[in-house]
Amino acid sequence: MKVCIIPARGGSKRIPRKNIRPFLGRPIIEYAIKTALNSKLFDEVIVSTDDIEIVTFSESFGVIVHHRSKENSDDFATTSDVIVEVLRDLESKNKLPETVCCIYPTSPLLDENDLNEAIEVFEKQGFDSLVSSVSFSFPPQRGFYLDDNIVQLVSAESMPKRSQDLPKQFHDAGSFYFFKSKSMLDSKNLWAGKVGAYILPESKVQDIDTEEDWKMAELKFLQLSKEKKSEFEEWSDLKYKCLQKQIYSQGEFKIVPIRSIDRHEIQKWRNEQIYHLRQDKPLSSENQENYFQNTVLPLFKENQPKQILFSFLKDNICIGYGGLVHINWIDRNAEISFVMNTSLEKDLFSFYWSNYLKLIEKVAFDEIEFHKIYTFAFDVRPHLYEVLVNSNYMEEARLKEHCFFDNKFLDVLIHSKINRFIKYRKPSIEDAALYYEWANDKTVRINSYNTSEIDYESHLNWFNAKLIDENCLMYLFQNEINDNIGQVRIQTQDNFTALIGVSIDPIQRGKGYASRLIRIASDDFLSKNKDYTIDAFIKDDNITSAKSFEKAGFILKEMLNYENVKSFHYIKKHP
Repeated sequence: MKVCIIPARGGSKRIPRKNIRPFLGRPIIEYAIKTALNSKLFDEVIVSTDDIEIVTFSESFGVIVHHRSKENSDDFATTSDVIVEVLRDLESKNKLPETVCCIYPTSPLLDENDLNEAIEVFEKQGFDSLVSSVSFSFPPQRGFYLDDNIVQLVSAESMPKRSQDLPKQFHDAGSFYFFKSKSMLDSKNLWAGKVGAYILPESKVQDIDTEEDWKMAELKFLQLSKEKKSEFEEWSDLKYKCLQKQIYSQGEFKIVPIRSIDRHEIQKWRNEQIYHLRQDKPLSSENQENYFQNTVLPLFKENQPKQILFSFLKDNICIGYGGLVHINWIDRNAEISFVMNTSLEKDLFSFYWSNYLKLIEKVAFDEIEFHKIYTFAFDVRPHLYEVLVNSNYMEEARLKEHCFFDNKFLDVLIHSKINRFIKYRKPSIEDAALYYEWANDKTVRINSYNTSEIDYESHLNWFNAKLIDENCLMYLFQNEINDNIGQVRIQTQDNFTALIGVSIDPIQRGKGYASRLIRIASDDFLSKNKDYTIDAFIKDDNITSAKSFEKAGFILKEMLNYENVKSFHYIKKHP
């Protein structure tokens, strides 16, 4: 578990209310909070403060607020004192993290890339603590201090030497630290144990203690922002981490992960169709560049992004874009988004829209196995709804006078489709022959640990025993027209463990059913047996099966010899 702590008391002597003061129009602490959240590194982001304004502002970002004690709210409390207090509080709740990052609220020049690179150094080199650092701009060996206005050299022997001959020295940048919580609790010192350094450029470091410092930090921030805008990253073949397949085809149409080369056409179409989009003004080129660089590009790095966007191609030419947005990974639903080439709308909208829906359903239902997808649209395009109804979407709700358009209030319509193509039941004795056929299928026998063919009498005895075994849960899956799809069996063991097995009807293979069956059965079992762990053992040459278990939420624990065969060992627990 990883936690970020942002220490931000309300008082400040040299710059009053420094931690909440507007920095280029936004409270300076906002930059630290957003950097921590955007890094996607932390299970929790905690702001430690004694100030009600900072409490309210921080909670607006959904972070946790730690109410600092009175003794750690004065001018004499150290960063270590505050961190130890937060860690003790987490420890009392059995939530003590292994790794902690402390970010100072006055670090607006820091970005999430710095944190991601720094933690990689921290973990790979096994440090107890990692300090953000910057080199001295002038050799400190050649410095001096004044004693009654008389110069006293720091190092007289260094004065004749050339700057390049003096060893480079560094100092704490005052931006962030990574450390192990156990090391901090034992030593109460950020510099204890094996301490490493993450070097920041001077352009990203500014101590902020005076008004002059504040102005310098703002100038550096503006310069960094300018440099970022000029470094647009082009892409055309990036992959979403949450998808196994990246390209989905339907005749002459296909959708591919959204390409940066299509961004200007997309900007043009959105501005032409602003009347039906939730967009308050036309997009500028700068808006679009920022959106693709800062919102779209990070989606490819996330395990569970809030949206999955595609370029919609006909004969490899982009004619639209859209995807799944407002994704709810817990409830397994998402909204469908779609904008197409404006010049094609009048004559071809229904044809293209219906084909796009088929493709996006492949992603939502077959690949990600969402339960529900829906559209949310202003009631200004009746041709949109005709296609939805013809594609078996139901009008779920009409929100009366829900949007203001062209000086009048209009309805908003919500259409949805639910993924109801799989059901299951407990098998009966009448299913013995079906299970026998599946058990002796050639592929099943090859992938089994006992590869010998099974005789029917032995199978029947085994099947009858399993039907009445209270420690065995058997799921027989069928589609909406009662075609048999496959089976999952979960056998409970001692020590709160259970073994899982699965087989798919030969006719139904290659349709993405395996992971769906495994997910449904394992989730059902764990919902009733929350203390159990489900074990899956798979031969190491059965890669297809291994991927199905991963898609179903199983985690690879280890490689081992199971039944004298090199095997994957996957596990799944109740969330």
